[in-house]
Amino acid sequence: MNLGFLATLGRYAGLLYAVTAYVLAIGFWPVFIFFIGNVPRIESPLMDPSVSAGTTILPTWQAPAIDVALISAFALHHSFLARPSVKRVWGRFIAEPFRRATFTQIANVFAFAIIIHWQPIPIVLWQFDHHSALLRLLIVPLWQLGWVLLLLGAMSFKLSALFGLRQVWFWFKDKPYEPVDVTSSKGYKLARHPEFLGVF
Repeated sequence: MNLGFLATLGRYAGLLYAVTAYVLAIGFWPVFIFFIGNVPRIESPLMDPSVSAGTTILPTWQAPAIDVALISAFALHHSFLARPSVKRVWGRFIAEPFRRATFTQIANVFAFAIIIHWQPIPIVLWQFDHHSALLRLLIVPLWQLGWVLLLLGAMSFKLSALFGLRQVWFWFKDKPYEPVDVTSSKGYKLARHPEFLGVF
């Protein structure tokens, strides 16, 4: 088989890998908003399961144990793979343009695992009803502000760079990479991690 054809095929496969990571990462967030918000309401959410509704009900101790494990796996992935010593090790096996996209692909697996395997806790921890109009008026705007902070923080990094598509695109075009400076953005002047602050 022609080596030039194989090289071209490999380049398109690499680009597809990064595009897939990018699309899944972008697609996760609207799904997560529906999931965590029980949209449009708890009694009849658009997603099943959602954070408060599910097809199976586990014992009170077992459900939060699974949920904590899911969240911990996602958080540890972000913390562990971001360490310089770990980057040096796995950097030997993954070419530099693909490291961020690979980080994103792994994050996608853990993120969607939270939604797919989440277990509703079978007791009421807190709930707003028709008597809680004032509390709802205070909480809902804060909830919406969190998603705005998340979006602004991610956009200040440039989503294509954040999820690894930009790096692979420069590789695909055979151009030297031009990194994105996030330290000068307003979001990062207000908080070190505006995305995590928004989620919190």
